[in-house]
Amino acid sequence: MKKIFLKTTHRLRAMMLLALISSTFLFMVLYYVGEEWLDYYFNSSSYMVNMQKPYLESLQQYIKKNGITTKEYKKLNPWIQKNNIYYFSISKERKFIYGVLYNGTFQLDGNAQSNLHRTWQFMDKISFADTDADVFIYVKNVNVYYRYMCIIMVVIAIVTSLLIAFVGNQKIIIQLSRNMDEAEKEKKKEQEEKERLIKSLAHDVRTPLTGLTTYAEIARMDVSKRGLDTQYIDMIIRKAMEIKNLTDQLFELSVVHSQKECILEEPDTIEEAIGDYLSEFYAVLQKNNFRVNIDNLKWENVKISINTNLMSRIFDNLLDNTYKYGDTEDFVYLDITYEPERIGVIIKNKEKEQLSPCNRTGIGLKNVEFMMKQMQGTMTCQMKEQYFCVALWFPIRK
Repeated sequence: MKKIFLKTTHRLRAMMLLALISSTFLFMVLYYVGEEWLDYYFNSSSYMVNMQKPYLESLQQYIKKNGITTKEYKKLNPWIQKNNIYYFSISKERKFIYGVLYNGTFQLDGNAQSNLHRTWQFMDKISFADTDADVFIYVKNVNVYYRYMCIIMVVIAIVTSLLIAFVGNQKIIIQLSRNMDEAEKEKKKEQEEKERLIKSLAHDVRTPLTGLTTYAEIARMDVSKRGLDTQYIDMIIRKAMEIKNLTDQLFELSVVHSQKECILEEPDTIEEAIGDYLSEFYAVLQKNNFRVNIDNLKWENVKISINTNLMSRIFDNLLDNTYKYGDTEDFVYLDITYEPERIGVIIKNKEKEQLSPCNRTGIGLKNVEFMMKQMQGTMTCQMKEQYFCVALWFPIRK
């Protein structure tokens, strides 16, 4: 699974890089084409001529009013500033007289001579006090179209990048989903094979074990009739029963894990739901010389949902666990604790002294934990002040 996510991460990074490169290249191409098209349009159409007309009329009136000659071009600066002229040039018979580039302040006075060959076709006649001259006026409003074009190209590039990323990521997500489904199927297949192996192993061990126990019982009866000590045969039978208990737990583990669904019953009060199980638990422990304390076993009018089949197995496991490991010299405590969102059934007992860790397999408690999860609850266990505590937590139902 980790390899799948790592591979997917690399694919996502590659897709984002591809989207970035593609959108950048597209922007450059579109911007170049758009700029060339606008240049062609402004240079080949009557746009520039029509744009100058009102300014040329105003300039003609200004020159006539102030009697300005071509040599007095500096006197035109106030009019240029007032009308926010960006580029202004005067020439006569293709010979440059005066040019100015204005951008808030005058800059590079007379720098327009190099552009004369590009602007002469847009020039118009203006009558000065001494002679006629060709004038070209450029207002910066044409630049707006270039800005708009740039913004449009940026938007197109971004949208294209998002589309490439979206389509690519969709394909990656679909592939990831397929890989995860395949991994999940493989995991499920392995789990089923493991369950079959456990079930088969438990069954294969139980069959000869039953025969061994039967033969040991016959041998004990025969030895007992002869008046001989049956101590070692009793030990064989006891160990055989321990092995049988382990195989039973393994078999139950495979059965519990093979269940696909757990159907819960309708919510019922805590007493109605588990009262009978606790009563039986209490009675069996007392019958086996355990002292049971139920002082904190109090019933309140709250509801839980259980599965009766799983609940029986849970208490069978807990009873077996308490019977095997509990100390009969101390109390077994049965408590119920209530919280705002859940209810806890707590079983607490002191363990036998000198209990070998080899005797604890934990299979029974693992079964309990899994079955509680199937019922949407939880199970916790811990050692607390020399007592082993198991808590079954049930969510409160309405």
